[in-house]
Amino acid sequence: MANKPESPTEPFKRALAHAARSLAELPDLEVVFSGDGPSLVGHRAVLPHPPRDLNAKEAARIRGLADQMALRLSHHDAAAHARLRPHSPQGSAVFEAVEQARVEAIGANALGGVRANLTAVLEANIERKGLDRLEDRSTAPIADVLAMLVRERLTGDAPRPSTTRPPSPASPAPSCTISTSARTSPTPARTPRRTTARTSPSRPRATTKTARARARRRRAPRARTSRPRKATATPAKSR
Repeated sequence: MANKPESPTEPFKRALAHAARSLAELPDLEVVFSGDGPSLVGHRAVLPHPPRDLNAKEAARIRGLADQMALRLSHHDAAAHARLRPHSPQGSAVFEAVEQARVEAIGANALGGVRANLTAVLEANIERKGLDRLEDRSTAPIADVLAMLVRERLTGDAPRPSTTRPPSPASPAPSCTISTSARTSPTPARTPRRTTARTSPSRPRATTKTARARARRRRAPRARTSRPRKATATPAKSR
């Protein structure tokens, strides 16, 4: 009886299981591939089945999921985490997301391959949750936002431009020119007030000769005119 041919994904599964045990520093780590993954319970890591036509993007995402679990087992203190975790649901979710970002930053700063795998998982989560298609950024989950901020602060890696929201085709791209539609308003234009311009009667310009004559008259001293004295008859002296 001939042996059953091996699935093309079996070498990938074996290599992934060995890498996860080495990164977690747990030789007895059990790595299982199932449709219920991903999940981590104790020393049992459940990962999703890789597709038969496995491409590079999907392979990096599955490796990133395994790296997340391995780093959690290696650098996470479950007792301290349970003691310090907030009781409120929102606070607990934020605390969990920040702790996961912390343990992932340790592996990303140490190994370049782990950094690339974790980036692939982050981009897949952003696309799956629709964070790159949000119309209102204030509706984004606070736990995811804080986890990305912590990741960027600890590793220096921000989400790639490809994961940011593309410009909507309905809204035109911003330009430096002002369109005429932006200048018009639906409200009726106000009637401009009537303003009367103050006009002064135009005076004819003096010619050059007249101006020079006036200047000479102003500079020349005025002649004093004396009125003629009245002749008065003097009485003759009597001899």
